[in-house]
Amino acid sequence: MSNWHIRPFAYAAADYAAQALLQTALNPQSAQTVEKLKFWDDWWDPSYRRARFLVESAGQPVAIGHYEEWIWWYEPGRYYVSLEVHPDFRNQGIGSALYDHLMRELATETPQGTIFMTKCREDQPATIRFLTQRGFAETGRELYSELDLTTFHPQRFAAVDERMAQQGITIVAYPELAATDPLCHRKCYALQGESMTGMPAGGERTRQSFEQYVQQIFENAAFIPATFFVALDQGRYVGLSNLTNENDDPIRLTTDYTGVLP
Repeated sequence: MSNWHIRPFAYAAADYAAQALLQTALNPQSAQTVEKLKFWDDWWDPSYRRARFLVESAGQPVAIGHYEEWIWWYEPGRYYVSLEVHPDFRNQGIGSALYDHLMRELATETPQGTIFMTKCREDQPATIRFLTQRGFAETGRELYSELDLTTFHPQRFAAVDERMAQQGITIVAYPELAATDPLCHRKCYALQGESMTGMPAGGERTRQSFEQYVQQIFENAAFIPATFFVALDQGRYVGLSNLTNENDDPIRLTTDYTGVLP
C-alpha cells in the first residue's frame, strides 16, 4: 500500500507554499514564490476549466499536478496537463498515479478532453519516455538562450541605431510613454495583439481582454517600467520589447515579449 495520497489543492497559504517549494526544487534557476502563484491564480479567467492536486507523504508535499483549458489558444476539449514530482520521491509510482488521477478527473469535465498538451525538457529522458508511453508526441520546441552582458559589445549594433534614426524610428521607455500618452496601455495592447499574428503557435491564438492584459503586464510584480520599450514611427506604436524580473533576481532578467507590426 502506498504511503502517499492525492488531494485537491486548497488554494490556501499552506498549499501555495508547498507548490512554491516543489517547483523551486525542480527548477532552482526559476524560483517560484507564493506571490507569483497567487498573482496568476487571481488573473485566471474562471470561465475556463481547471483543477489542481497535491500529493502528500507523511504530511509532506511530494508532487503536484494540474490541468486547465489552454487559455492562450482555446479550443473545446483542448487541455494543458502538468505533473511535477519532487526529485527525492521519483521512481515510486507517484507520477503514474497522479497522471491516472488527472485523466479520471478530465473524463468528468465538460467539454471532455480530446487534446492534451504538456511541456518537458529534452535533457530529461525519463520524462520524455513517460510521456511517449502515454501517447504524447512532440509537436513543437521552445529554445532558450542567455545573453551575458559582461561580455556583450553594444558597439556592434551602433549601425542599427543609426539606421533606425534615419527612418524616423525612436525607442521610448514606459515611464515616458505613460507620462505623455494617456492611451499608452490601449496602444500597447493593440500592438501586441497585431504583432503576434505572424508568430508560430500551437493553434489559433485566443485574444485576452484589455483588462487581463493590463493586469498581466503592468500590474505584475515582475514588471520593470525602465525595461519596457516601444518603437515609435512618427508617434505610431510599431514595435515592443520588454524585460521582466520573473526570477526575483535583479541581475537576471527575462525577455517577456518582443514583436513588431507585420
